[in-house]
Amino acid sequence: MTITLGLFAELFLYGFIVPILPYMLQQRIGVNRTDTQSITSNLLGIFAGIQILMGPVIGILADKSSRRQSPLLFGLFIALAGTILMAVTLRVSMLYVARIAQGLSASIIWIVGSATLADTVGGNNMGKTLGTISVFTTAGSFSGPMIGGLLLETAGYWVAWSTAIGILVLDIVMRLAMVERPRKANASHNNTGYGNYTTCIAEQPSQLPIIPFPDLSSNGPRSRRSNSVGSTSSSSVITVTRAVSVTSEPVSPLMTESTSSTPTTEHSPLIPSSSDAQKQIGEISSFDFYMLLFRQRRILAATFCSLTFAMIVTSFDATIPLHVQEVFGWGSFPAGMMFVALQAPGAVFGPLCGWLRDHVGVRYPTTVGYLLIAPLLFALGLPGEVAADWASGTSGKALYITVLISIGVVNNLVNATGAVECALVVEALEKENPGIFGANGGYSRLYSIQGVAYTIGMLIGPELAGLLTNRAGYNIMTLVLAGQALAASMVAFAFLGPRPRKLTSIINRENRREEG
Repeated sequence: MTITLGLFAELFLYGFIVPILPYMLQQRIGVNRTDTQSITSNLLGIFAGIQILMGPVIGILADKSSRRQSPLLFGLFIALAGTILMAVTLRVSMLYVARIAQGLSASIIWIVGSATLADTVGGNNMGKTLGTISVFTTAGSFSGPMIGGLLLETAGYWVAWSTAIGILVLDIVMRLAMVERPRKANASHNNTGYGNYTTCIAEQPSQLPIIPFPDLSSNGPRSRRSNSVGSTSSSSVITVTRAVSVTSEPVSPLMTESTSSTPTTEHSPLIPSSSDAQKQIGEISSFDFYMLLFRQRRILAATFCSLTFAMIVTSFDATIPLHVQEVFGWGSFPAGMMFVALQAPGAVFGPLCGWLRDHVGVRYPTTVGYLLIAPLLFALGLPGEVAADWASGTSGKALYITVLISIGVVNNLVNATGAVECALVVEALEKENPGIFGANGGYSRLYSIQGVAYTIGMLIGPELAGLLTNRAGYNIMTLVLAGQALAASMVAFAFLGPRPRKLTSIINRENRREEG
């Protein structure tokens, strides 16, 4: 519930500012009307730029931590500071600083929050889980612009910002009250000998655990070490007679009985065979982690689909308020309601599409979704065009609203493609190569990749949309995005779905290191 509230607050805050930005720039700061579009696009773009820079770093640090609460709290406090700064400043430069703070907080909350969900439900249930959560995140997406525009027009500037700040404060209180369930260590990772053994030993000798060590009683120099601790059978044991906590250092798989079915003797090979290398490779470095994932065509295809989705969605944020103001004469509240039309269908269709992805995979829903989005984007650019005079006036308004609602419905087929597909890939790799991503898994680093891809789309989307709208027209902008959607449908159909590539190159490199 707390993760859902955090994602809701982040999306609410992102959308909240969209209908207020023109008022802030023109009325409070005094920016020329002709410069409003470019500054709006830049402010939305810099939000994404900071996430591109910090996403991988956040993913690496989060995977090294066994707790999720602290980074989430840190992200919320940064969001609160950035929001207060944005509300009170009268300088454009400080708006950029505030958006940098909000972008950093969004990266932390999305990466750590998504990783927490994946830790909890697993890849096979991510579609349904994300579909259910999308009801709340969708509420944040469409209620942000709607409430922002409504409060600005009816209650005033400061009441509007007080609402956003209040939601963040509530989220912080909920996070402080959260009782965090400890993250489950990767059992297979410990079995490979790379984990830490921590044993709480009872007071009674009958309840004492036995800590196994390999048989070192063979003839040779090592036999003296065995005798020093006492050997009772093929495995030596340590008996502890009072309550303590025993934690061993990481044990090499060459010194662990569980890594091999044959006893260890002085004649045993020191270098494991290639058939055992996959089981004994242990935790790979973060560099190898990213290189491994970028060799998976499913990861690359899902990343491209996430980038495309972000480009389309954020292009609306940068262009809809000004477009409906110029073409239809609408103010902040009607502009905010356009985002309701775009996002509200997710509350109904999000869980259904999530269930569909869990049962048929992401390839076909994503392919069909982008094929349908392409003509809808083309139709979105028709109202207000001189060549389409039939789409002017009331009919043009009706067409524009209908197309936005239709895009909001179809978006549910392509939303979360990257998150679901990538979780399935990492889960399959971990199953085939136990312990490869470490005791805490690799979901934070995984979602940092998806976060970077999404934020690249958030960076490109507003900038490209603003540039094309200013220089070529709104209809050309929607036509370019329609072409991008068609490209994404072809990539999804061609590359999503097959099994992940194995770790042959990494295993071979580990073998060469051992031989060296």
